[in-house]
Amino acid sequence: GLLLSTMDVFVKEPSLDWKNFARRQAKEQGLDSDSLDATWYPLQKIRQARRKLSGVNPAYITRDDLKLGHGKSPEFRHLEAIVLGDSKFNVRARVSEHCHSVEEQLQCLMDQSMDPNILGRTYGGWEPWV
Repeated sequence: GLLLSTMDVFVKEPSLDWKNFARRQAKEQGLDSDSLDATWYPLQKIRQARRKLSGVNPAYITRDDLKLGHGKSPEFRHLEAIVLGDSKFNVRARVSEHCHSVEEQLQCLMDQSMDPNILGRTYGGWEPWV
């Protein structure tokens, strides 16, 4: 809809921060950033926004974002397990990849945002309000 159409401007004119981050991501993945289409990173972000709007469980979106930067690292499977949660303790782990309602998606997001196992591992310099 309107929101995704508005986000298209980031594909046509990505910010300098996004360009720099895309280069770093490509390097970490062993890709040649000079040969990549400059729109891959903004397109990835728009795809993730579309997934959020279509009701995907936020834990799976976070997992896929982590995979972009850490998918080749040996620690990735541990990070994935933490993000997807434990079905004994976390709502998001008991919900499939596609939530059945907005309320269920919100419950998963709240569960993820308050999980001490994630909060205790979050980068110390993280500034979510920026």
